[in-house]
Amino acid sequence: MDKNRKIFNLKIKNPTTKGLKKYLDTPEVKEQIFDTLYDTIENSYSKRSTKANLCEINGSGLFVTLPKSQWINALSSSLIHFSEEEKYEKCTKINNLMNQLYEERKKQNSLKESIRGFTSSEHLT
Repeated sequence: MDKNRKIFNLKIKNPTTKGLKKYLDTPEVKEQIFDTLYDTIENSYSKRSTKANLCEINGSGLFVTLPKSQWINALSSSLIHFSEEEKYEKCTKINNLMNQLYEERKKQNSLKESIRGFTSSEHLT
């Protein structure tokens, strides 16, 4: 966890499934979650982390954490939200981060393919 970044505390008054859905559907909470999502993933990416702690639940020490493999999907949801809200500056920032993540994934996949090719039987004999 980054000591310089304050983790968003999700204050859920009614922690039942129905209460949670109602709480998460409020516009203010959605906005805060999507803002936090971008900031947290961007911060985690810049620190070369493999996970992002999105928020803490009721100050309990329990965190909602996203593994790096889910960042693009999460950012995609955020992008849809902000485009519907016509917040295009945020969309641009999200797109840029998604492109960086795509490029990194592409390079990693290319490296994996190179390693597989090198370890094939023609190189081992």
